[in-house]
Amino acid sequence: MTTSALKMLQVAQADYDSAQKSYMNELERDVERREGSGAQERRREEIQRDLRDRRDESLRNLNVATQNLVGEVIALNGCKESELSEAQLGLLGHAILNNRKYGLSIEMADAANQQRLTAAQSRGEAAKIQSEADRRIAISRT
Repeated sequence: MTTSALKMLQVAQADYDSAQKSYMNELERDVERREGSGAQERRREEIQRDLRDRRDESLRNLNVATQNLVGEVIALNGCKESELSEAQLGLLGHAILNNRKYGLSIEMADAANQQRLTAAQSRGEAAKIQSEADRRIAISRT
């Protein structure tokens, strides 16, 4: 499902961007037009209302897609990095790049291995512990 959450977000973002652009273009054209008859003005208002409604619906869809994505990212909390699928790693990477936008704090915690490294008796032992390290994902809302 993670691949679909990211894909749904991308589709929703593209749809919103397109709807916003169409609406703004119509407003710019309207400013440049001369005033028309009553029927022409009503038609222009109807077109603008339809474009505004499409933009608003696209924004609602984008918000839902964002919430779904954030929910899937939060579900990764506590997982080991090595246990994640390629799709989950992609989702996590996207969330890390956009963590402020989504209101998330994402860390790759390795506390247990840090304790083992501190207790290591030699460089060789420390290198072995480091090579076996498996980071856990820590996610919280900001």
